[in-house]
Amino acid sequence: MKRRNTGPSVSFFAFQDIITAVVGIFILITLLLVLELAQRVEAAAATPTADISAVLEMIETLQGEVDRMTEELQQRIDSQNETAGINEFNRQEETEKLEDKNKILQQQIASANEMASDLANRLAAAKQEENKLLLKSQELASQRALLEELEKRLAQVQNEINRLESDDTPVFRDQTEQGRFITLIMLAAGKIEVRDALTKSKQDYTGPRRTNDLFAWLDANNLSSRQIYLVVKPGGTTDFHAVQEHLDDSGAVYGYNVTGAADSIRLGFEVPTLP
Repeated sequence: MKRRNTGPSVSFFAFQDIITAVVGIFILITLLLVLELAQRVEAAAATPTADISAVLEMIETLQGEVDRMTEELQQRIDSQNETAGINEFNRQEETEKLEDKNKILQQQIASANEMASDLANRLAAAKQEENKLLLKSQELASQRALLEELEKRLAQVQNEINRLESDDTPVFRDQTEQGRFITLIMLAAGKIEVRDALTKSKQDYTGPRRTNDLFAWLDANNLSSRQIYLVVKPGGTTDFHAVQEHLDDSGAVYGYNVTGAADSIRLGFEVPTLP
């Protein structure tokens, strides 16, 4: 029986090439997106100020997405291999399947981008929080330094208070009720000590010319604004008479007293002030 001629057969090679090219483009886009997501995760994970547990959790989630996309890619490759059997009867059905898979993949990529954006926002928030904590730490450091300084001053004050409480040395105020400044002259054996409240100065004169040095100091200073207080210790009687005579000749206002060799008297300016 003679076979009937049905005309030239239909070739699907061109269509298969198009499908192969489209699937290849999808594969390339998927790989690029996965690479970008991995780089973003690595850059975010390199930031030392972020919450490490949150970063690790996000990386694990993204790794799951990458694995799932890899599986999806393999499925697409398998699907492409099956397109060799596509004909004009199932072409539309297979095309719709590929479009649906493409939409799903795009949704997954968008979701992964949102997750990466959320991770970047969380890292930025963690950085801001770290900066706030750093500023707070600097403020606390300055406060700690001030506290340490205050503690040192308090210790100095307490030591000075203890010293003053244990010191029974009489202290004269620097001025009298009439406004005259006290000049304390202590006469001892071979030594004359001068404590002047007006100039807040101290002079010690020794040797055979001690009285002459004292007279020179008295003559060089205005005695009308001072009140002299002589303190005579053992051995200072000889100098007392000479000093008394000079004060009388100078018209100075003075008084005197006798005290023991170990006794001491101070003026107010000689008492150290508390820090």
